[in-house]
Amino acid sequence: MKVRRDKLTVKRLLEEKRQELKLQSISGLEGVDNVIRTNYLSCPGLLLSGFKKHFNANAIQILGVQEVEFLYQMDEKRLKKAIKLLLSYKIPCIIVSGDLKIPDFMIQLCKERKVPLFSSKIKRHDLVHQILDYIEMKTAPYIYVHATLVDVYGVGILFTGKSGIGKSETALDLVARGHRLVADDLIKITKRSPGILMGHGKEPVDFFHSHLEIRGIGVVDLSRIFGVRATRLHKRIEVEVNLIQWGEKTDYERTGLEEKTKTILGVKVPFKIIPLVPGKNISVLSEIVALEHLLKLYAYDTPRIFNTRLLEIMKRKGEKFAQLDRDTE
Repeated sequence: MKVRRDKLTVKRLLEEKRQELKLQSISGLEGVDNVIRTNYLSCPGLLLSGFKKHFNANAIQILGVQEVEFLYQMDEKRLKKAIKLLLSYKIPCIIVSGDLKIPDFMIQLCKERKVPLFSSKIKRHDLVHQILDYIEMKTAPYIYVHATLVDVYGVGILFTGKSGIGKSETALDLVARGHRLVADDLIKITKRSPGILMGHGKEPVDFFHSHLEIRGIGVVDLSRIFGVRATRLHKRIEVEVNLIQWGEKTDYERTGLEEKTKTILGVKVPFKIIPLVPGKNISVLSEIVALEHLLKLYAYDTPRIFNTRLLEIMKRKGEKFAQLDRDTE
């Protein structure tokens, strides 16, 4: 599976977030095709004072009250030197927060260096959080997998297996039982933050997410058949269930003491294998997988608790027989 990342440019940021971030273009719009290469933001106060070490030139530069007032306290020579130092790097853009007055020399030099310069009425603290959330979402690593994703009791279950094994039919039965389809056939899995995987269908999501292909019947629209409650646009992936054909010589998990995981984009996900035989109710088993996952979130591990109690019973039974053996009457 090829890991991909979308390229994020200043132009795309401007198109998608201008109104929400209250961005006003000031200068340097010739550089809107500049690429934002990191999901970090930089507040270049130290750089403006002349400290260059560890400066992140790939990040959007956010100037708040401290940086702007620091510039205005300088004489003209030092101010120009500080701004020249900042713009000597190939930075993607500069955003001045809090609707502050921007030095004329910065506006002029941004135009010459083709570095987009924006102002925003939003205070820096809120602005940083909004931009970080957006950049992390747009530049997150992702992969595509052939699978079916269903929300079962609030647990995102990713059904995998060979083509024609019954993933879509399982999803259809689960939806009929009150659960929700996220997507079928091609799933985009995105690593949103450490330990969190989000899944949704192919674009446009709002069109494809409610459709299911059932062999022998065709494509069905679940939102039309079961109503709006039958689907959702995206869901966190918490368990992978792999559907396989039953094999007599294959050793399947019997106790649940051995917890298998699968690594997706560096995140370990609980991994269950369900062998298929005629008459086996996969939907009910999927519900059990989801409920067992919820129990573990509440620190109740059924296999381990069962094993512990069984060993205690065997120990007591052994002590009982040992006592009977010592009885001479």
